[in-house]
Amino acid sequence: MPTSPQAAKTADASGLFDLVRDGTQALLASIRQGRQAARDRSAIAALSDAQLADAGIDRWSIEAPCASIEVEAGLMANLMSMR
Repeated sequence: MPTSPQAAKTADASGLFDLVRDGTQALLASIRQGRQAARDRSAIAALSDAQLADAGIDRWSIEAPCASIEVEAGLMANLMSMR
């Protein structure tokens, strides 16, 4: 059954609207999650070491991890000798 050009344009606009709506909802959900994570980090940072210990949490395990690479001592000696 052939559709009119107007009906096709309406269907295309509806599909575009759905894409924009879904993208906007995903973006807002991501922002909410980021804000909740920031509030959680702030609340944890406000706790004392004793309070964290009572909860069984080590402060160093919740801090942002820094990048590290484990290298065998022999390899490190070889690398340092090439300097």
